[in-house]
Amino acid sequence: MQSLLSLSLAASRNPALLPELEAAFGAKDFDIMHYLEVGSKNMILLSIYQRFRESGLLYLFPEELQQHLAEMYRLNLERNQRILAQTERIHLLLAPHGIVPVYLKGTANLMDGLYPTPGERVIGDIDFMLPSHQVIEAAEILQAAGYKAYNTYYEFEYKQTPHQNHYPRLTHPTEEADVEIHFHPAHVRYSKEVNYDTISAGAVGSSSGYCLFPSDKDKLTLSFYHAHLKDHGKHTTCYLLRTLYDTLLLTERVDATAWASASPRRGDKQIYLSLVSTLFRRPFRCTSPYIAFRAHCFRRRYSFLQKHPQLLSLFNSSVLSVLHFKNSHIDLLIQAFSDKNLRRSMLFRLSNPRWYLHHIRWYARFWKR
Repeated sequence: MQSLLSLSLAASRNPALLPELEAAFGAKDFDIMHYLEVGSKNMILLSIYQRFRESGLLYLFPEELQQHLAEMYRLNLERNQRILAQTERIHLLLAPHGIVPVYLKGTANLMDGLYPTPGERVIGDIDFMLPSHQVIEAAEILQAAGYKAYNTYYEFEYKQTPHQNHYPRLTHPTEEADVEIHFHPAHVRYSKEVNYDTISAGAVGSSSGYCLFPSDKDKLTLSFYHAHLKDHGKHTTCYLLRTLYDTLLLTERVDATAWASASPRRGDKQIYLSLVSTLFRRPFRCTSPYIAFRAHCFRRRYSFLQKHPQLLSLFNSSVLSVLHFKNSHIDLLIQAFSDKNLRRSMLFRLSNPRWYLHHIRWYARFWKR
């Protein structure tokens, strides 16, 4: 179904694909409810609605569905406007202390006008990045203004041993979105390749001047690291279509071929862009036959698993459980030999019964999915 959703976005930009899209919608086995369910899970329905509206393709949807999507778009537009207003209030809280956040992910893309319309991007929370020595200070400033840590145990652990990707999520009873303060923009595992210094060095300001966000090239880099590496798309072939669409829009702003040809992780970048380009029917050429072969095999695996959702679910559960054990246990034990802060963090966790309880619950929830 992801291929049909991506075709929906591609056909709105390329009229030559319209007959294929109409044939797919007119097929006897087409299930509009399944289409909406998968589109909603991938957080891409509002983008499809807007592209269809702009391209005169709304006739493919029933009238009642058109009205429903229009209302969803209106509500999300209002929510995004409230989120942008919330970022201004965060700025007013932090700026007097010399703290200037660099916003990440959907919030950064919304601020930068990446999307053709401001109400189509569904945003979960506000992510921003700070240097490590300002993270706890910024969290305490926000907490003094009414924010609270969602998980008080991890807040305590972070303050004792700050070897995390971000400060525990902060919530506010009257604000629209939760807040995550990052030190590592992608993940601690990739901190030598992408970190606060590399991203903040190229950060640009918004038109209003009150916030910073990464350059288009760095936003593309972060999308790749999150979707393909941190979230294990490389291993599971499981991606959120919203992130792939973000990547598509970013490739239209930068020289994607030059970006994918540069180190580090040149092969993985090209494999990732090869999948994005194939889904959205855009041309992309790998720089070597070997990488092209790897990309072809990856796309075939992706296509096969998408056609067999039960196998995809079983495969993902198995792969993710192995990767989680490897990354969270084996790799950390190896790194602890040379990292004093990590040794402190591990000893703190292993001496705390709540850490064991949390992991037992996590694995129980994971295998129930």
